[in-house]
Amino acid sequence: MPLTAPTQRNPLDPRARRTRQLLVDAFRELMRDRSYGRITVGDITAKATVNRATFYLHFRDKDALLDHSLDSMTREALDQSAPAPARWDLGYLELLLAGACDFLTRLDRECPRSHRQFEVRLETQLQVDVRARVAAWLALPGAPATSRPAALTATLLGAGVCAAAQAWRQQERRPAVRAFAHETIPTLLAPLGAVSGTVPARHVRIEPGRTVRSAG
Repeated sequence: MPLTAPTQRNPLDPRARRTRQLLVDAFRELMRDRSYGRITVGDITAKATVNRATFYLHFRDKDALLDHSLDSMTREALDQSAPAPARWDLGYLELLLAGACDFLTRLDRECPRSHRQFEVRLETQLQVDVRARVAAWLALPGAPATSRPAALTATLLGAGVCAAAQAWRQQERRPAVRAFAHETIPTLLAPLGAVSGTVPARHVRIEPGRTVRSAG
């Protein structure tokens, strides 16, 4: 879920959805050319061709728009690159780490002018999303029992996946992402005493903070 909740609007109102999307698209386009700190609400409304009052009907401030954008971008990217198995599958963690790496690469292309506040909120949002996915994965049928609380395991694994993705992102000569994920996940699992092995899996979408639902 977004870190900062936008102003509530009727989600079923097509006009409101179109307006919000105009604001999101304008913001993302501006991020291609300017750092987050140099973008103002006025810049966003001018690009979206709406007035400031309309902006504040949808978002409390610029930070709320950033959180909303990062939330949707993270969820969409990981839903596509790392669809969760309907049953527990250890190989899913490799997909998740590779998906996080790919997502950060995409953001570097789309938002090339880094800004500290943007990076902090990106890291936080990625951790929120990844932790939720790991927690849902641990609750799937077939997951091995552990002596450690599932919430703690999800927090540790989620933080490890995010830290590994950021480490890969910072490398000047990045290894192939799939090979990196394959080599890194055993290192993340070792301190947790995780059980290896996989089971066949059908795929579903997992939305952070919501119940896992099977696609079939």
